[in-house]
Amino acid sequence: MILPNVRTSLPPRDDAAPSRRRLQWILIGRVAIATILLGATLYFGGAHKIREGGFTPTFLLILTSVIYTSSIVFGIWLLKQSRPRLIAGSLLVLDLLLISGLVYLTGGAGSIFSILYGVAILTSAMTLGPVAAYLTAAASLICHFSLGVGLAVGRIPSPPDQPLGQYVLSTGDLSYALLSNTIGIAVVAMLVWMLVRLG
Repeated sequence: MILPNVRTSLPPRDDAAPSRRRLQWILIGRVAIATILLGATLYFGGAHKIREGGFTPTFLLILTSVIYTSSIVFGIWLLKQSRPRLIAGSLLVLDLLLISGLVYLTGGAGSIFSILYGVAILTSAMTLGPVAAYLTAAASLICHFSLGVGLAVGRIPSPPDQPLGQYVLSTGDLSYALLSNTIGIAVVAMLVWMLVRLG
């Protein structure tokens, strides 16, 4: 008598379900951020500057459009894909590029939006695990340093409609901005490490 294989007769366990739910919340959060960016662009940039083709408001509108469009595309992909790890990785790479674009537009090394690198680290930890979070932290540091130093020394041209002094910082100001953001990114990575150790 051949006994049924109990292991194969059990329904498959969906290990990706928590990641799927987290990805859904992350996509909702992206849409919320895009809406805030859109409102700020229209309010501070002004519709006339957008119509005139101002570099910064136009670039911000493009970033916002990419966030909206990609959120819809990733949402549909998430509904059809059984394993969301590929979706999470693709979303993470795109978000790092979008954050870097936002940092570029808003001051480079001294941009307040550098904090979003920390958000990317946390979302990668929630969806892909601690190793992905550490890699995201390293990628965030590379992006931030490259933008900050490149803009400060003139290797990367600053937005033409922004004051040059906002990007070409003195050595002291540049060092302070890079160090403070490096500490912020390191603290988030350390928090992930502590949560993994305690878990």
